[in-house]
Amino acid sequence: MGVGFAAPRDLVNFLRNDSSAANPLASKIRWTIARGESQSGDYLRNYVHLGFNSSEDGKQVFDGLMPVIAMRSIAMNFRFAAPGGLVDLYEIGLDGVNWWGDYDDRVRGQGRHSLLERCAPVNQCPKVAK
Repeated sequence: MGVGFAAPRDLVNFLRNDSSAANPLASKIRWTIARGESQSGDYLRNYVHLGFNSSEDGKQVFDGLMPVIAMRSIAMNFRFAAPGGLVDLYEIGLDGVNWWGDYDDRVRGQGRHSLLERCAPVNQCPKVAK
């Protein structure tokens, strides 16, 4: 299921940046914004946290994100993954990063981290409507 992050990244990157005749939207896209509610919002949080907002050719994919009613990591990036589940502090999928800003997760002993820790060093973080 984890490969599901690459498909939107590659499609949006193609539509946004490819200038060939194969792209029906060539040179017409100025900004890209993704919006998701509940599980699709959770997906967007994980998408950014796992580093998929940088395309394989090093370009930023989404300029903005609007994850609505989204507060957990979805359990997609491990063997036998399955979407869904209840919200619980120690459930699979909730063991990841839960905050946009830098936070010291002492409760679970995970140290300081942020959902933006992979995009920030390469300056490709989207603006996030929280």
